[in-house]
Amino acid sequence: MADDPEILQLTIILVKLMGRLAYPEPTLRKIILRTSKSANYLRAYNLCDGTKTRIEVAKAAGLDKDNFNKRATKWIQQGILFEVGSGRSPHLLHLYPLSSDTMSEDTTMED
Repeated sequence: MADDPEILQLTIILVKLMGRLAYPEPTLRKIILRTSKSANYLRAYNLCDGTKTRIEVAKAAGLDKDNFNKRATKWIQQGILFEVGSGRSPHLLHLYPLSSDTMSEDTTMED
């Protein structure tokens, strides 16, 4: 039953719906966009669609893998990112993708 694509698709829909309720877009955006490299981290967060590992996301977003590892761990602890799958390289799944609108000062936070 876990291999049923319809159940997987419904589960992902529920995660995204619950994510929007728990973390409205302005709140989630503030968490993601908190450093001078926010555009890269926003791109990395959006790449976490359940199909890529930490290393693949870091490389595709142009981020240092160790720095992204730290950020991904923090996002997982905050409940805005999940590791799915088993083994040494689970895939990353975000709550929902954020639009790539340009940042404004009121949506960023200081470190």
